[in-house]
Formats: sequence, structure tokens, C-alpha cells
Amino acid sequence: MVLGSFMFAFIGVTPSHAITEQNLSNNSASYSLAHTSRLKVKNVKGVPGDSSITVSWTAPTYVSRYPILGYSVWANYKSPTTGQRVSTTPVDTADGSQTSVLLTGLRNGMAYDFTIVARSAAEWSAINTSSVVRPSTKPDVTQIVRAAAGKGKATIYWSRTFNGGATQKFMITTFVDGLIVGTRNNIYDNRTYPSAVIGSLRSGVVYTFTVTSINSNGSVESAFSPECRPTK
Repeated sequence: MVLGSFMFAFIGVTPSHAITEQNLSNNSASYSLAHTSRLKVKNVKGVPGDSSITVSWTAPTYVSRYPILGYSVWANYKSPTTGQRVSTTPVDTADGSQTSVLLTGLRNGMAYDFTIVARSAAEWSAINTSSVVRPSTKPDVTQIVRAAAGKGKATIYWSRTFNGGATQKFMITTFVDGLIVGTRNNIYDNRTYPSAVIGSLRSGVVYTFTVTSINSNGSVESAFSPECRPTK
């Protein structure tokens, strides 16, 4: 398997209408709907990365006297400005032996699917499209805005940052004299300024806290909060 790398620079690329067999037939003299029942690329999949997706596929099983010369791959997405489904300029593989491409320059968190057709000297295959994939990376580090003391508790407020393009959760770690004395896991809060209450604290003791942002790609921990001294 040969792996190619291609970049979609969306600035300067003019998306077309969503790719279909009909508009391929209308816009390409070499593409004929009459051939689409014989050749078909299978198992089109996308594996997300940081601002990238690796698209892979299985070559058509139909045996033609004309070998596969290469593949064309389109990235499809919903336009943020018009709300319409559009497709980018196609990426063409170097030859017919290549069954994957690495597409970079994508937007983390945006939903993409990928359409692919095979090309031989005589015909194009039917189109096949992957399921939706979202490129993503680790979330941005958050910042604790305030640690408000209460009776035997503290309310921690932090700034919401970019989630990296994946579902985000938070963990609060409690410290006394730099040592961990507790954690609170699996906090989901989508507000602009999330918060959580940490209870069962001792009055008069000085606590500090960190907030860790977590998604499927990893985690990042904030700096320490200001000191907080719960009351009786």
C-alpha cells in the first residue's frame, strides 16, 4: 500500500456542488453512467488525525482488461456560510496501486465524508462515499478564573476553550501543600464559563486546584488556581 499526502487549502479552493454520478457524467466526457454497475471501490474509510484524515479503500474486484490507472478523492462538507453540502477539487492518486491518501489542512471538529471513484483507460467506477469523520486534536489548555470559598467547599470557575474537535470533559484535582488530596472526574459542562463545586473540604485549610481538559486524543492540565480557604 502506498500512502500519499495531499493538502486541502480551503482558502483559494473553489468548492463545487456535491459530487454525484449525474454531475460527473454531465461534466466529464470520459465518465459514463453506463459503466457504474461494473466497477466500484469498496470499504471507503477515514481515520481522523490533527487537522487531517487518512482515507483508505479497497480496489474494485471486477477484473477488466483495462487496469486501474488511479483514483479521484473528494472531501465533502457542509459549507459554514451557505449550509449547503459541497465538495472540494478532487485529489488524484499517482497510480492504480495506491489505496490510501493522507489529506491535511482540514478543520478540526468539522464533519467530512469522502467520495472516491476509480479510473481506467475505458471507464470510471461508480462513486462510493465514506461515513462522516471529524479531524481532531487534544483540547486547548483552560484557565481557572476563580476559586470561591464556601462552608466546607469551593466552587471552581474556569474558561471554556476549544475542545480540539472532539467531545470534551473535565477533571478537577485538589491539592494541599502541593500534594493531591482528591479528584473529581467526568465533569461535562458546555457553558462559556463552566464551574463545579468541590465539597468535603476542611475549614481553614489552604487548597489549590487544577482543571484538566480531556478528549479522545489526550489531556492538558491548567495552571494552579489561586489559593482558597473554605470557611466553617
